[in-house]
Amino acid sequence: ARVRARRAESALLPSRRPPPNAAPAPRAPIRTCSPCPLRHPRRSPKDWHSKAKMPLFMCQWKLKDAMASNALTMFASMDEKMDAADAGDNKMIGRWSNLADKTGTLICESPDVTAFMKWMFNWSEDACDAVVKPVINDDDCREIVLAKSGGKPTWKTDYYVKYGDKGYEAEAGESLFTINFTFKSGADFMTGINLFAGLTKEQDAADCGKVIPMGRYFNLGEGSGFVICKLPAGATEADLYKWAFNWAAICECKITPALTDKACRAVVQGKKGFAEKQKAVMAAMA
Repeated sequence: ARVRARRAESALLPSRRPPPNAAPAPRAPIRTCSPCPLRHPRRSPKDWHSKAKMPLFMCQWKLKDAMASNALTMFASMDEKMDAADAGDNKMIGRWSNLADKTGTLICESPDVTAFMKWMFNWSEDACDAVVKPVINDDDCREIVLAKSGGKPTWKTDYYVKYGDKGYEAEAGESLFTINFTFKSGADFMTGINLFAGLTKEQDAADCGKVIPMGRYFNLGEGSGFVICKLPAGATEADLYKWAFNWAAICECKITPALTDKACRAVVQGKKGFAEKQKAVMAAMA
């Protein structure tokens, strides 16, 4: 009887369910951080998400012996428009080649790994073997290391030179060099990276002496990194090795001469028979 009474009482209350033919109630739109696909509430302009930047990647390659001549001829035939089409959505920070051993290094920003791999596969499919890794710059490295002890950087690096910037190309009497460095052990890595992060701006400038750094990129997962630098007119290779020797006890440095795209193409185009070789390569690709 009590059950029948409750049922009768509930029948008199307004139903919480909408009528069968009723249109669904409108929902308030979720405000998101466009173009982020995650449906979380919009954050303030000061939030980290508004400061997000594209991932930074490094590619180091070696041309295959059987394909090197044609690949270099093709590369030397490209102009800025063709470079842009080749790169797609990626933004080149810098690219440097060593024609002696047919190797090189690229630093770029990419919207995602897929876009980056599309660019790399244009060349790695046939022409070269390549190793690609994410890297960070001086400022990000310093911030990560100092944060472990509750500290924060007090200064920002201002010497980075990107493709197209003034000073990117070597002028008369100047030469570019790359430095691939690797800490000798885990203990050396921790010593070296903490020493680096603790340098003041003045100490950092004094460390490289006459050498002009143009970019330094770290792989904290492997305890290694890459430097592109310029030896100005009047400086010698001794100045390069003075810088490297500051870290020699804990770090191995491989110093290699390098050419920008412009300089590399000038060398390849200047070789006797380039025009005929270019026609043959283009005809084969048609």
